[in-house]
Amino acid sequence: MNDILAKIKDAVIIILDGVIGGNKDARAIRVMNADGSNVGASGEVKISSNDTTSAYLKTKLVGTANRIVATETDDAGNETLVLNAGSTIIDTTTAGQVAGLGAITPVGADVVLTEDVGSANAKGKVTWSAGALAGLNAIASLAAGDILFFDGTSFVRLAKDVNKFLRSDAAAVSWQTVTTAKPDHPINYPAGSFINIGDGGELDVDTGANGKILRNLFTVNDSVQLPSFICPADLNLSGTVTFTAYGYATTAAADKFVKLQYSHHGDTTGDTWDVAYTTEDSGDVAITNTQDDLDKVEWTETVANLGWAANDFIRHVLGRIAPAGADLAGDFGIVAFSIKLPRA
Repeated sequence: MNDILAKIKDAVIIILDGVIGGNKDARAIRVMNADGSNVGASGEVKISSNDTTSAYLKTKLVGTANRIVATETDDAGNETLVLNAGSTIIDTTTAGQVAGLGAITPVGADVVLTEDVGSANAKGKVTWSAGALAGLNAIASLAAGDILFFDGTSFVRLAKDVNKFLRSDAAAVSWQTVTTAKPDHPINYPAGSFINIGDGGELDVDTGANGKILRNLFTVNDSVQLPSFICPADLNLSGTVTFTAYGYATTAAADKFVKLQYSHHGDTTGDTWDVAYTTEDSGDVAITNTQDDLDKVEWTETVANLGWAANDFIRHVLGRIAPAGADLAGDFGIVAFSIKLPRA
């Protein structure tokens, strides 16, 4: 025994037909002959789950009939078991359903389990065969901030895009371009801000049970000068201008109409201000027959038709003209007028 110890120079365990020894420098456990001589590479120790027995691992799998089908492809080394998902691994009967999920349909492809005993880090591995999970490439390529969704057939990856928003409909999920429309540029003229130039439209105060209200009174062919304004630098030349007037009849009447006219001209540096007006009108607007109820008179016109441009100086007049329908007798009191300019 002392001779054997001298030869292997490390701790030993004596068994019936040989010696198991360890070499600390090689960090290996080896099988020696009974006299301590090295039997070579064939003396390496194998720790096995009886992998030389046919179908040994297969018999360790537990499952109901037709739920797991296993094929042991190697009986003498690394063991590979193939679980065939096409045979419905998951029980889809009523008793086997997960509450609230309904029947579960398996993916029709194989899941391969590999016992990689030859690896430096011997661990069980699960790998998906090609096509086993529809859209697997989309999952594999996910990055921080990406969106992953299932379109009913496969997984789809949307790379993040901070300049867009997500839209979902019956067909798909997609990125949509963010369009931020600028709010209109309003120009407001309350009653009392109109400039009477001798053509009617006098300012009046109406007294009610709960206070007073200012109104400019217009009969047919009355008009007032409006304070001029300058178009914004970001005027949307493809947009539409909205004109709105609020007012009411001094004496309400049924089945009557009013019609407002807006006269204007746009000028810039080097232009003369003394140019004939271009006119736009509201068309006939039916008024309420309830005394003191407000009427809204509103119409639109494109910037192109108005002929306005960015930074133009606008000179303009507001008046009342005869409608095509039955004209309101007496005054129509305008309490406010507004122009909304579109911006680009």
